[in-house]
Amino acid sequence: MKGKNRTAANVILVFFAIVFLISYPFKDLFIGGLISGGSLAAFIGGLADFFGITAIFKKPLGINLPKKIFRTDIINNNRDKFINTIVDTVENDLLNKDKLKDKFKSYELSLILTIFLKSKSGDKILEKAIEELSEFVVEENDKILDVSLDILIDILKKFNLSGFLYELIKYIIASGYEDKAIDKLVNIIIVNLRSKDGFELINKIYIDSMKNYEQENSSRKIVNKLFLGNIMGISDEKASKIIQDKAIVILQDILIKNNKNRMLIKNRVDFYVEKLKSDEKLIYKIENYKEKLILENKNLKSFMKSIIDNYINVNSENLTTWVDILKLEKKRVLSDLIRDKDKIYKLDKLIKDVMFKTIDEKHNEIGKLVKKNLDKYNNSDITKLMQEKVEDDLQIIRINGSVVGGMVGVITYLLTFWIA
Repeated sequence: MKGKNRTAANVILVFFAIVFLISYPFKDLFIGGLISGGSLAAFIGGLADFFGITAIFKKPLGINLPKKIFRTDIINNNRDKFINTIVDTVENDLLNKDKLKDKFKSYELSLILTIFLKSKSGDKILEKAIEELSEFVVEENDKILDVSLDILIDILKKFNLSGFLYELIKYIIASGYEDKAIDKLVNIIIVNLRSKDGFELINKIYIDSMKNYEQENSSRKIVNKLFLGNIMGISDEKASKIIQDKAIVILQDILIKNNKNRMLIKNRVDFYVEKLKSDEKLIYKIENYKEKLILENKNLKSFMKSIIDNYINVNSENLTTWVDILKLEKKRVLSDLIRDKDKIYKLDKLIKDVMFKTIDEKHNEIGKLVKKNLDKYNNSDITKLMQEKVEDDLQIIRINGSVVGGMVGVITYLLTFWIA
């Protein structure tokens, strides 16, 4: 029961005071003197300890003068010193660096962490983390889009496009895909040339070319009309058809492996591939075009937004499924980890290295945290707090003072009685 020591100390003090008053008239008798001397010493000892203990928290009986003799209200008058002492004790004695490190060294932290994460508590943490992440993604959709877009643009800017193209084309050539690519491209061109649109394109090119050739030159116009139209009977459509057929024949010849035009194409490809690696002007043009394309591409943001929106929609609808999948995967990974002593040892070392580094760098935060919390209390709050926590235990000192004082009083009386 709170305050029981205070009550006992007060009762004992009053008891010895009454005993002294009763026995004092009989102090000349041996028994009376013995009781009187012992009770007086017990009363003085208890009273002195009452004064000392009370002086820690307040002014006992209002006494505070002279200050050089009576140092009272000690906690209130030494608040800063008191707080600094507590901070120093906690930081450098109770929780000093070496004690913390020794304590953590005695534990297999990785094993403890792994077992905890594997438990139902670990599942709840995983569920909570996924739920909070999903809520965050939904609430901060626009911010995530802006950040993601900035990251993507930064990655694309740093991406070496010319180098990538060089390695890609070299791989295609080395893997034998070059011939397949040429065949595929040539066949596509042939199909397009044979189409109605292909013919119309050739016809348009032919007519435009003839117009450019003639360029208001009447003699050229007459020759062309006379020679092509009247003598040879070749109209624009017929000329275009001849060009179409000839182009298709040339392209079909390119499909033959050892065709000279095919070899020329392959040689030109090899030439330009090497330029991708060594021609600084070409490399600059490619990279500059890439950056220009990135900056001017308005579809990039909408593309990223569609990805993020799709991710949110899919995962919000299948959140329970994702949680179940991650739980199973988590258990599998942790079960494998527990059985692998070498991985456990490395993980344990990693955790402790990080923890010890943090202790070295952040240890003084312990003192700051204690001081920050103590600074919230004013003088009276601290005094009251200390009274509530330790004052009743300190009353044992008063009880001991009365008992020891009584024994010393009895012994002193006996010595003086025998000497006299």
